Amino acid sequence: MRESILPRMHTNTQDIVLGGIIKHVQDKKMVIVLGEPGEGKTITVLDFCAQNPFPSYYYRCSPNTTMNSLLIFIANAIGIRVVGSNDELQNRIQKKLQQNPDYCFVFDEAEYLAYGNGTKIDVLRQIFDETDVPIILCGTYVLKDLISGERKKKADKTHNRPQVFRRLRKEEFELIEEQEILDYLTLLEENYAVLFDKRVKQDLVALCRDRQSGGLGNFIEIIELIFSFVRPEWITISKQLNNKNKRTLHDHDEAAQTFTAIKQDKELPTQQQKPKDKLNPIDITQLKPIYIDMTILKDALRHKMTM
Repeated sequence: MRESILPRMHTNTQDIVLGGIIKHVQDKKMVIVLGEPGEGKTITVLDFCAQNPFPSYYYRCSPNTTMNSLLIFIANAIGIRVVGSNDELQNRIQKKLQQNPDYCFVFDEAEYLAYGNGTKIDVLRQIFDETDVPIILCGTYVLKDLISGERKKKADKTHNRPQVFRRLRKEEFELIEEQEILDYLTLLEENYAVLFDKRVKQDLVALCRDRQSGGLGNFIEIIELIFSFVRPEWITISKQLNNKNKRTLHDHDEAAQTFTAIKQDKELPTQQQKPKDKLNPIDITQLKPIYIDMTILKDALRHKMTM
């Protein structure tokens, strides 16, 4: 996952969900985080990982995620050898976590764990039951349907996932408020020397609140395209803002099907520190404001359709 370098839009629903996750993890519970695509689920759970005082490990599930790859991820995270059958590996994982339960595991796009015979979800529940190590499942409402049993894939299903779903602590994303989006667009106008046409603002608000078309994620991509057309300096400006606000982008490897630890803002030894990119400062007050009208928005939308 690529996190946008634009300023973050912090929404009330994200704050509520993040607070809920923190509380449930403190209580040593298994959590499910639900929302439509593009509502900020991934960013929110990564925010949690960065704030959690205990080691937090993030895994982005995919159609290729197997039981073995799931167990290898957990084994690598807690530092045990990957040997033996899946059952043997699971037992050794549980023993290690019983001895040291101060971990937390986040499984994003977790609906992929529920496909097939669904035993991957069951194994995570077993690990949680045996160790009380918090586990977070993050996904769309497809995940809810699959776990709760509302989406019956087989008439003769015998799994007990509906019971599992009732035991989960649940956090759900609400629709982003219109005023939150307008406030964010005002922030962009102030920081990037642009002016959005009133109709453009209305359409952008509608795009951001359209859950079926990508919601917040789609909205941010459109803003990036618009800025690339009219404000080519936007990347440098964004980096200046990130440096000023001491914002660190989340660090994880989407491609690697091995464990990826979230950095806890630890400093590298001096000899290992990477040189920072040198920026040629841009004075926003010296830039002429650029007017963003419907023609520019339509160009951005057409361009996105061809990407």
